[in-house]
Amino acid sequence: MNQSPLEYLRHSSETINPAIVTARKIQHLELSGQVTPEMMAELAKEAKAAIAQGKQAITNYNHSLQRLKSANSQPNCIPWGI
Repeated sequence: MNQSPLEYLRHSSETINPAIVTARKIQHLELSGQVTPEMMAELAKEAKAAIAQGKQAITNYNHSLQRLKSANSQPNCIPWGI
């Protein structure tokens, strides 16, 4: 890793797992009574796609975590922005 852990974190994207976002959307639709039998097939497709994206997000998170764990610490360094 040629970046410091702090630089790596600063340049990493910040997102919410798509599976969680889709689950909340479906819950909202269900609680507000907007889910119809006709919508179920489309919602199922959307949920499957979100689960696949969510699994990829978890894989990416674990990869980033491993990179951060293997980075050299810099105990005498003051983080940028403080």
